[in-house]
Amino acid sequence: MKLSISKKIAYSFVCVLFLMTTVLASCSNGNKEKPTIQLGCATGSSSWIATYAIREGIVTSDKVDLEIVMSSECDELLIAGSFPIGAISTATLAIANNANPGKLQVISTFMTGQGSEEARGVNLLFAKADSNIKTAADIKGKIVGVPSLTSSTTCIFLALLKKYYGINEDELTLVVKGNTVLMEMLRSGELDVAMLGQNTAPEAYYDNDFKLVWDVDNAFYEEFGAYYSPKLVAVDSKWAEENPKLLKEIYGMLLDSKKYGEEHTPELCQAFSTEYSGRNDGAFYEKVQKYHSCATFDKMNGKVKECVIDVWNLVYDRGVIESIPDTNTVFYKL
Repeated sequence: MKLSISKKIAYSFVCVLFLMTTVLASCSNGNKEKPTIQLGCATGSSSWIATYAIREGIVTSDKVDLEIVMSSECDELLIAGSFPIGAISTATLAIANNANPGKLQVISTFMTGQGSEEARGVNLLFAKADSNIKTAADIKGKIVGVPSLTSSTTCIFLALLKKYYGINEDELTLVVKGNTVLMEMLRSGELDVAMLGQNTAPEAYYDNDFKLVWDVDNAFYEEFGAYYSPKLVAVDSKWAEENPKLLKEIYGMLLDSKKYGEEHTPELCQAFSTEYSGRNDGAFYEKVQKYHSCATFDKMNGKVKECVIDVWNLVYDRGVIESIPDTNTVFYKL
């Protein structure tokens, strides 16, 4: 049956309209951009290695472009809202929660005071090798260097010092400086002992000028049943509520990137050493990863969660915070 001219025109119009709609829909879907989300973390070797595969495009996602922002001020930037997710010190999160309850929620640990193979500690008390100080029981009345008065590490150190050795904070002369400065002050004799952390503690551990007096990480483990996590992964609670699928995707990327770092530890430690730290000693950073501290990204379940709360209680006991975060709301369930 032949179509009239008017019907041919109408039919052609419908076909053209259908094709245009299909093409436009295809272009719209093809041009839809993935959201770019920034994640902040510290500048140490553990962070650098754990996030390497994301930064280099080895671990990617078809749902989100994850940009890693490495900064020594990642705590402050996360609290200020510069990015929706990032690493934050355990005590700092509690302090921020007191100031603005509910703004940040904890997803997982970021790193823990144990290596991937052994647990030689990363929060360690040192004296000079020729010192008469043999154990923490000998530091009463001594000059003690600490990296902060409000950090989780200092609160843990002072709490366990009192419990195990009966030494109160007011029986010490505390000197507050950065880790690297404390190590050099100890070396020069300005301090009797120094409570060191981050990569400075493993550096002192393998330096013949110093001797280990007390492994605070292992003391914490003996007391509470899990290793202390100095850094947590936290997220802006409002952003998390609006983007639960993206958050789950980002967490999966972190796990995949961590796995890549574990599988390529020697070469990444050397790369960090030569390209980032300027130390040119990949073997040292390999020791840090294997024996002292590494990224973990453990979810907030069981003993891991309990130990984070234990740390907050110690921070509270010392008067750093007025209350511990609400444990019913501060942990985000992935």
